[in-house]
Amino acid sequence: MPEKPKRKKYIPAHKRFPKDQQPLRLKKEHVIRNVHFMVFPDMSLRKCSKLVNGVFKVMGTLLSQGMSITITNFGTFKIQDMAPRLARNPKTGEQLQLGPARRVTFVAAPGIIKKINPAWIKCRKW
Repeated sequence: MPEKPKRKKYIPAHKRFPKDQQPLRLKKEHVIRNVHFMVFPDMSLRKCSKLVNGVFKVMGTLLSQGMSITITNFGTFKIQDMAPRLARNPKTGEQLQLGPARRVTFVAAPGIIKKINPAWIKCRKW
């Protein structure tokens, strides 16, 4: 009986990249703590948590209703309707018809793009 090919072992990001090149992952807890310490230091951490959770809840509600959200100097969250498409089950190879779907897209504001890509300032006209 032939041997099965070995699967590649999953290596977490903190082991794949050197410490100075690790991808940053911002959790909601970090957002809450930054809002607490940088914006509202007099407010309790629990109230800051309710504030951040409330903002995310409102954004989720508005997006689920099909509205777009524009945050000045940050970007725009939009709902994009996707057409029905054919998909394939990788295990069985069976083709499936997926119905129409909706997804959230984010378009960054020019100010954010300039902060992320400073070299673009010379070649792009804003």
